[in-house]
Amino acid sequence: MFKEFFDELIQTSKPIGLGKFTFFNRYDSINVVDSFKVKSDERLRILEVKAFNEFAIHSSGRLMDRDVRSIHIVATFQINQDTGGFYLSPDTFVDKIMDLFLNQDVDFDNNKLFNNKYKVLANDADRVKDSLSDDFLDYASKLDYLELEVIGQRVVFCISRNPSTKLILKETINVGLALNVLLNK
Repeated sequence: MFKEFFDELIQTSKPIGLGKFTFFNRYDSINVVDSFKVKSDERLRILEVKAFNEFAIHSSGRLMDRDVRSIHIVATFQINQDTGGFYLSPDTFVDKIMDLFLNQDVDFDNNKLFNNKYKVLANDADRVKDSLSDDFLDYASKLDYLELEVIGQRVVFCISRNPSTKLILKETINVGLALNVLLNK
């Protein structure tokens, strides 16, 4: 869909195994429509993903039988170290209330702005704290939206929950190039 707009993209085979990432757990099924490498850093892969929910809840609360589809631009790359795995997403009001009782969110003492903007869930909080540099925390704090997950050495992220556009694709490439450097320091 986007190849014709960006000379920086190289068509690749479609990767598999995205279902284990939290971002995709909210859907009944996912399908990678297209996969591209970025010429300036071929470790960065841009994916156009079509996600499906077979049932939707109408605003009246009634369950509707219909196929709900959404297209997302996500990106993936490998990092050099194993962080133990973590999931980062925008911190909502409900998340803040839940954290008061469950205290699951990893807090970064040196970056309150990051702590206020994002929740980080991890199996090994100390390992994640050691893995994420101050530069990464500062960069992520400046983004409007970031949802990022690391399993093993594989990173998957998106920068928007909005429908895919050329602008989101371009921003995803730029953010991906920066994150790739910051997470591979």
